[in-house]
Amino acid sequence: MINPSNEGQTALRDPAIGEAVPENIDLYGADWDGPLPVERVNMVEVDPPRCPIQQDMLNLLQQTVNPLEESNVYGIDLYMQAVSLL
Repeated sequence: MINPSNEGQTALRDPAIGEAVPENIDLYGADWDGPLPVERVNMVEVDPPRCPIQQDMLNLLQQTVNPLEESNVYGIDLYMQAVSLL
């Protein structure tokens, strides 16, 4: 007959979830005989940004519009000022 109470076996239980805690918790879930992870090189090449504004117009825009100027309408007035120059 099978002893359903599992007498003589020792195990730790996590009182919060009621599950057995493995002996060496640091190695829990490690499959030493399993496949190695595939190394992937995650590199992305990004082209430098292209500015559609000519250099002289960009200079005028930088001289005319101060993006750090205080605005009561969340910068909408600064945006409209910049757009009006273009």
